[in-house]
Amino acid sequence: MRKIKLIYILLLLVSSFSSCTKDELLNSSDVLKEVIVKDDSNKLRNNVEIQLKEPAAVQIEYWKSGSEGEALTTPFTEDGLNPVVKLILLEPDTVYDFRLTIKKEATLFHSQVFSFHTRSLPDNLSPFENRLPGSTFRFKGYISIATKPENSYLYMINDQGKIVWYQSADNKTIVNSTFDPVHNTFQCILGQNPNEQFGGDEILVIDLYGNIIFKRTYDELKNPDVHHDFRRLPNGDLITINRYKKAFDLSSKGGGTNEIVNGDGLTVMDLNGNIKWEWNCFSAINPLDYSFIMDEPQGGHLSPRQDLLHANSVSLDTDGNYLMTFNRINQLWKINSSTGEVIYKLGVDGDVDMPQEGYTSGIHSSHIDLDGEIMVIDNGKANQQTRALSFVVDENAKTAVLKKDIKFPTELFTMNQGSAYMMDSQHILFGSTMSKTMAITDMSGNPVWQYQTDEKFFRAYYIDKIDLTKSPN
Repeated sequence: MRKIKLIYILLLLVSSFSSCTKDELLNSSDVLKEVIVKDDSNKLRNNVEIQLKEPAAVQIEYWKSGSEGEALTTPFTEDGLNPVVKLILLEPDTVYDFRLTIKKEATLFHSQVFSFHTRSLPDNLSPFENRLPGSTFRFKGYISIATKPENSYLYMINDQGKIVWYQSADNKTIVNSTFDPVHNTFQCILGQNPNEQFGGDEILVIDLYGNIIFKRTYDELKNPDVHHDFRRLPNGDLITINRYKKAFDLSSKGGGTNEIVNGDGLTVMDLNGNIKWEWNCFSAINPLDYSFIMDEPQGGHLSPRQDLLHANSVSLDTDGNYLMTFNRINQLWKINSSTGEVIYKLGVDGDVDMPQEGYTSGIHSSHIDLDGEIMVIDNGKANQQTRALSFVVDENAKTAVLKKDIKFPTELFTMNQGSAYMMDSQHILFGSTMSKTMAITDMSGNPVWQYQTDEKFFRAYYIDKIDLTKSPN
């Protein structure tokens, strides 16, 4: 425990005090008794315990010593005599300074500056190795991944490759994670569902302080076979991709009269687990329309009857409808978020007229990029080169224009999974799952910043800024 006691030090530090209601300067020792900095169980979190003489709310600004211009600010606590403020997004083995703002009714009291030293990282975290040591590229914000061993961790690193935030999955595998910048939460699929090869046995929403906001095991869900994607919507609701099973007469294709076909669905629920909307692919397709329906498993993959479309991402379009990618058929569908109508199917054998150079050979990670275009990863299985592609679709004319075609280095080829997100108008963050690499490239695919870790991860996300003063969750 580190302890900082305020005795006579605060008595005459008038120059650092101000008031929002009075012209004279105020002394925080009028309301502040003691400040204690304690270690959290997570080594990149510290708890500041504050003792006040009268109930008040407290906010803390904190920064790396010498870098006050880059200070982070916590939200105000509730009024109380003994508030505790948790500090996060800390670099290891670093001196931090902080200052308290105490709000009592309409008056603000500002304390002197205090300091503490952060601890070293635990030994069992993944390393992040700089693969372009000569690079001078810098960025604000963080890059987040979730490694996929049996004991997984969520990570956030800065532009120096330093871990500034981590969270253990408590000896479970993180199948997939997403970050929601509106609510500052991570959504995770954890573990292994005994009934779904690509799914977890638990879904979890956790905030940046390690608090669990939502948790359900697969047997607590109406649609239990959640796989590949779990996101938070801007209104706070949750959306999952889930397996949807239905019996079909496949006898005309040489199958049985009552064969179960595994398709995909979407489920929207609130934070209490109440289902608000459901959709499944069989409202739009018939398995008999796919010539490959009776194919047997190949190359370790499931058969079409076991995994007809292989959905692997869902995201919001600019109009609030859903974009969903299907890896087996190399298509992106736009789905009406109210009616469930499939508005179009973009890709191989789809219903949108598009250039063939925009066809994918493995597709992942749909989203709207910073230019307002639909961006996906083309894994490039056919030619062993992964690309980021973006499109503008005319829904009425059912035509699409290929706007971006960014080829990444062949040594970063990722046959499965992967992601690509614009960081700004000139740079792309490419997450190469198979090479365990996060690369920031220019718009021609040339890396300008590149780090490699020791475990695979599903996607790499760029988090440009985090406002800790927002109302949590």
